[in-house]
Amino acid sequence: MTEIKQPIEMDITEVVKATGLASSAIRYYEKKGLIHSIGRKGLKRVYHRDVLMRLALISLAQQAHFSLDEIAQLSVNQKVPEINRNMVHSKIEEIDTKISELIQLRD
Repeated sequence: MTEIKQPIEMDITEVVKATGLASSAIRYYEKKGLIHSIGRKGLKRVYHRDVLMRLALISLAQQAHFSLDEIAQLSVNQKVPEINRNMVHSKIEEIDTKISELIQLRD
């Protein structure tokens, strides 16, 4: 049985296909320092395949209503993410407050 190895590098087009994100979003995340390219192939940016995990974490944090600046503070751009638990707990309290407000509005 032959093992199929995943390429270590992905150009921006491959990242777009793998994530469904627009290339402009990927470039913007790079500009904000959330992800980093490892070089270029011709005119295309090239990323390590680990960027897919980082982009998934960014997406998850955005779904939890973290801003990109807050996401940057959560260190999702580091090789091994270190979560600022105080910030996460603060966001949870913010969401709980919003839920309470919406329940009151509904009632």
